[in-house]
Amino acid sequence: MRRGFGFSLVEYVRRIEKYRFPQNIGMEYEKIYVEVIVRFLQKGGMRPLFLVWSDGRRYAVDRVKFIERAPSRVASILPVRYTCMIGGREKRLYYEEEGERWFVERERL
Repeated sequence: MRRGFGFSLVEYVRRIEKYRFPQNIGMEYEKIYVEVIVRFLQKGGMRPLFLVWSDGRRYAVDRVKFIERAPSRVASILPVRYTCMIGGREKRLYYEEEGERWFVERERL
């Protein structure tokens, strides 16, 4: 006899994942480490100014909308998510405190 939700733990986790990212069902993502130029604020914290790809392309961060500790869609220990406007589009930029590295998610091809 099942207790609690009336279905197995595996089914529960699958349902939760669908709820968290309903638009991404069936998609796989990969972590792409990037260079980020940041400004450290006098009152504390940091703000990304530019995102730099490995080939040297540089994109200005127009605005930071949200800063929150939130899970990514790839394996990482609860990074800090910066929801930014870059080139007029909303993008998610993640900071891993353990390795002091920045990354973005890309849909696996």
